[in-house]
Parts: sequence; C-alpha cells; structure tokens
Amino acid sequence: MKAIIIDDEPLSVGLISLYLQQDFPDLLIAGSAFSVEQGQKLIEITKPDLVFLDVQLGAKTGFDLLEGIENIDFQVVFITAFSEYAVRAFRFRVADYLLKPIDRAELNEAVQRAKQALPELGQGIVRTLRIPSSRGAIFVPTRDVVRLTAKGSYSEITLRGGIIHLCSGNLSHFEENLSESCFLRIGRSFLINLNYLSKLESPLKAVIIMEDGFCIPIPRRQKRQVVERLSPYTK
Repeated sequence: MKAIIIDDEPLSVGLISLYLQQDFPDLLIAGSAFSVEQGQKLIEITKPDLVFLDVQLGAKTGFDLLEGIENIDFQVVFITAFSEYAVRAFRFRVADYLLKPIDRAELNEAVQRAKQALPELGQGIVRTLRIPSSRGAIFVPTRDVVRLTAKGSYSEITLRGGIIHLCSGNLSHFEENLSESCFLRIGRSFLINLNYLSKLESPLKAVIIMEDGFCIPIPRRQKRQVVERLSPYTK
C-alpha cells in the first residue's frame, strides 16, 4: 500500500511518518506536501492508495483539494485539530477522522480500516455512517452496520464482527443518514440492516432473528407492514 501525507505542519508530518514506518513496514510513504496545490500534484504523480490529509492547509482546506480531484480512487484519513469539520468530511470517502495530537493507537486503527476498504475502490461511492466518539468521530461503511439499538438518549451500534459502539444520539438522528433501502426501523428501539437478517420466526410469533442470534420482537401495530417488507429477505 502506498501513502502520502498532506499537512502544513512539519512536526505533524514527521510524527505520522515515524509511526507509520515503525508500525507498518509494508506501507510505502511516497511523499508529503504542505499545500492544496502541492497535494494535488503529489496525488497525480504518486497515485496513492491512502492519503493522510490535514483539513486546514493555509488559506485553503483539504476539502478544496478533494473537490479539485475528478476521481477520488484512494482512501482518506482526515487529520485535524478541529472536530467541527467532521460533518463536512462525511461527504467524502473516508477511512477515519483523527484529531490532533495524533494518538498512535487510533492512527493504527485508521490504517487497518483503510486496508480493509482498498479492494472496494473503483466500485462507486462507499456510503459511510458517522459515529461520534470522544475524540471526534469515526466513519464506517454502512454495509458493515448490522443494527442500531436505542439506549435512552444514546444508540448502541453493532457492526459486522461483533464490534459495538455506544454513542450519543437517538435512532432518528442516525436513521436520517441510513436512507438505503436495506435498513428498516422496528418500533422505537431498533434500526436493522436487512442484509444481516437470518429469519422471521413465523408471522404469528413476529420475532426477527439476526445472523448473530439477536432476537427482535415486532410491535403488533407494525407487524403486517414489517412482515410484508421482510418477505423478499425471508424466502
């Protein structure tokens, strides 16, 4: 995998380079740039798989850089000292969104996430879900979201592989960002990805069983609607 770093702070570039060289010896750092113009040229020349991109680059931003590239065929890890840019970052293909000062463990997780996503480049836009965290946010492909469970004013997000994130925001907040047809709201407490549906425990019992064995009762008032909606997935 080939990576470049676009950041106008030399110390930040040096620290990221050091961490990557020590923790990912198979990752080639093909160069670094300190401005939008330099960064665009470096991307054109090196054709990287992964770009570590600072949000604030002098008078311009990393968003300006991405908007100037016709085909974004690489993964992006945003690096910034400002958490307020996370929502705008959601518009772009992102492996992660890291806040300065860089946490080495979080950087490693971002690289691993980017590696997993690389085979999917060129298959169109990869839709992501923004999950708030204590250091800003992480972004995960929506296809990896198994279900969301309401926990008061929080939501528990279960991902493929059994990974669970508990974060602020009710289900309605996340439902707005999961407009794909494969997601279905079940009552007040669940929002599920139908691609991880195992079976419907008979229309009479009206219980959904997910692939991981998790059971979800269907509210009586919603039973007919849900059973009809699930019919293509339960044949």
